[in-house]
Amino acid sequence: MKTYNQLNEGLKEPNTDTNIPEETSIYQLLIAESLSKEDYSSIFRALNDNSLTGIYIVENGLLKYVNPVLTNIFGFTKDEVIGRSLLEFVHPEDQEAVIGNIQEFFEGNKTSMCYEFRGIKKNGEIVYLQEFGGLDSSDSSNIFIGNIIDITEKKKIELELEEYRKNLEQRVAERTRELTETNKRLEAEISERKNIESDFKKNKIELEKRVFERTRELIEANNSLCNEIELSKKRQRSLEKSEARLFSAVHTAGLGLYEQIGQYNNSGRETFFDEKARQIFAIPEGEEKNWKDYWMKYTHPDDLENVLEIIYQFNRGGLDFASATHRYNHPEMGEIWIKNVAYSLKRDSEGLVSDMIGVAQDVTDQKRSELELIAAKERAEESDRLKLSFLQNMSHEVKTPLNSIIGFSQVIAQSVNENEKLEQFSKLISQNSEKLIKIINDIVEISQIYAKQIYPDYKEFDIIQSLYYIANKLIDKAKLKGIELILNLDIPLSKTQITTDQDKFEKILLQIIENAIKFTKEGFVKVDCHLQGDNLEIQIEDTGIGIPLDKQKIIFEPFRQLDTGTTRTYGGNGLGLALAKAYTDLLGGNINFESQINEGTKVRISIPFYDHKKQE
Repeated sequence: MKTYNQLNEGLKEPNTDTNIPEETSIYQLLIAESLSKEDYSSIFRALNDNSLTGIYIVENGLLKYVNPVLTNIFGFTKDEVIGRSLLEFVHPEDQEAVIGNIQEFFEGNKTSMCYEFRGIKKNGEIVYLQEFGGLDSSDSSNIFIGNIIDITEKKKIELELEEYRKNLEQRVAERTRELTETNKRLEAEISERKNIESDFKKNKIELEKRVFERTRELIEANNSLCNEIELSKKRQRSLEKSEARLFSAVHTAGLGLYEQIGQYNNSGRETFFDEKARQIFAIPEGEEKNWKDYWMKYTHPDDLENVLEIIYQFNRGGLDFASATHRYNHPEMGEIWIKNVAYSLKRDSEGLVSDMIGVAQDVTDQKRSELELIAAKERAEESDRLKLSFLQNMSHEVKTPLNSIIGFSQVIAQSVNENEKLEQFSKLISQNSEKLIKIINDIVEISQIYAKQIYPDYKEFDIIQSLYYIANKLIDKAKLKGIELILNLDIPLSKTQITTDQDKFEKILLQIIENAIKFTKEGFVKVDCHLQGDNLEIQIEDTGIGIPLDKQKIIFEPFRQLDTGTTRTYGGNGLGLALAKAYTDLLGGNINFESQINEGTKVRISIPFYDHKKQE
């Protein structure tokens, strides 16, 4: 098959004689040097301004003239089009058909031709086009004049109508099947009714009773339906009022509304921006359909790429909802922050958003407050790091001389001979120094926990041995107060090997049991331990002074005790329970309690663990 250029090789050269004959082509009028400026302008306006289609002129297979409508259709400038073959803008799959139409036109000696094809725009987008045209009316002319119309929207509508037709046929088929099945059921019911009627005389009383009951049910159903209809009307009225209130609330909250619908015509996509939205985006009145130009112009360059990616995912990625907060170089208000939320109402056959509604809000004040809070948080975190570093350094500096004090006090206690007071003083120095070291260690530990610098160290250990170690460490304190320390273990010997952080587990129990002993004057402290699923369940019960109801919310907070009198009576720095709670949370467990004044307290601890026997 001949190419477009080959089909035009036989055309005659244009008549460039300045003596324009009486029968003159439009092309010759355009290029004639003797044509007056007034005639040239008149003809050009007729071709360029009054045309609703793309117009082009081809000479020897190459484009010699195109009007602005045609350049807009393909997205090229006039200079980029002139001198090229029209086939360059035809979709590769349609080129053979276009050449065939041209060949049929020339070989069939037709005066005009009309056909459809797909074109490719400069940006690669495919458009559906309709071309019609013919040779210049002059017998000696070799000029081809054509018109191209963009029928993309028409094609899209045809595709949607075809899809609608298929769906309608499917629904008709389904409805036919349903009617067929209903007809069968009706036939069966009619047959059954005949059988019932044959026994009517025998069951007259029963039937009348059933009719009466059914009538009553229908009346109740009818009344219920009427109530539902009335309720529906009330809901509709309420919905209308709610919509009105919502619209009022939106404007009261300073929100701007905008909407785009996917109807295309000669004036472009239909777009609506309310007054507030135009103010936020700095769009002049009447320029709503050009909103993208203003948005691209004023969006902060550093935020543009990220926002464009969100828009791309919203438009092509199938997201029904998209939200973006970005900076905007407003021409009047300077740099502001805009929160833009869009919702897809409808997508076209290619999955692109055609109908959407959006809300825009100036969140400059909120964003500045947020940035200030972030900066304040970073400063606070830096302050915490400095405090922790200071505490760790001070801990080291303080513990070094305290260890010397403890060591020398023990040496003094061992070296004195029959001097009970010196020995007692030395022991007091050693005991209080150890208490001070414990306080320092607790403060550093609680600081490290809140700074998230402590992590679990999971390992396997024997839970029975660990519990006996804790009991042996505290038994002397209980005996000194005349309190009975009871340990009840309900753990099978085959399941004593568990995995969790042994050190932190033991610290939790030491803090809770030691606290129970400290606040119990008489009676007992009982520790019950058993396995439940993959959790280690422990209950510590005491007969101590109990916790007032108004103080129960604060006992796990650091440096908090019941009151100053309790501190003077029982001592302590208020960190024990806070450490126990923090370590329990760190191990993924939970801790709770119940308590009554002068009756005692029950603390329950649940800690997850890894059961080795179960895994085997």
